[in-house]
Amino acid sequence: MMLDATAGNRMLWPNKNPPNTVFLDKETRLRVPPDVFGCWERLPFRDDVFNSILFDPPHYAKFGPKSRHSDPRGQSWFGMFGTKTKLVRAMAKGIQEFTRVGKSDCRLCFKWCDTRIEYTEKTTGKWRRRTENPLLWSLLSLFYAWKEIHRLERLSPYGKYNQLTSWITFVPKITDFRFAPNSVADITNKEESK
Repeated sequence: MMLDATAGNRMLWPNKNPPNTVFLDKETRLRVPPDVFGCWERLPFRDDVFNSILFDPPHYAKFGPKSRHSDPRGQSWFGMFGTKTKLVRAMAKGIQEFTRVGKSDCRLCFKWCDTRIEYTEKTTGKWRRRTENPLLWSLLSLFYAWKEIHRLERLSPYGKYNQLTSWITFVPKITDFRFAPNSVADITNKEESK
């Protein structure tokens, strides 16, 4: 059984209704409604259900009112958190939930896009990252209980900037990591109690 935890309009799926796949999203105004309305921070499933999980969270903390991702009222047509901190905390809770609902041999496929990567020096070939959004390297520590087994990256031009899209597949590092010391839930709870 597979969980698409951030289904949206199922843009990643040529077949919008594949067998043995559960589509979850919290958005109510989608063209293709999810099978289950819910949030990946608090998954409405019992423990040890899914063999694989697809996680394509919002790559932006916020948009400006003139962004192509916003409607005329300045609201995003996909998730937005307002700050990097809120986005990272939400992701930490989501990853903790994936450890709960995933089986011990679960595959977690994570998609991330580093945006607004500027090519600064043509002669030396150096890249400079200008962004208000979290970069992939800063998020990988959230997957401390997972082992990376595959990574595919693609750099693509987007206007005057470039974006680096990464697909990373993880498997659990240890058999039952819900009770690992210094879990993401412990870290998140400590930060919230301050």
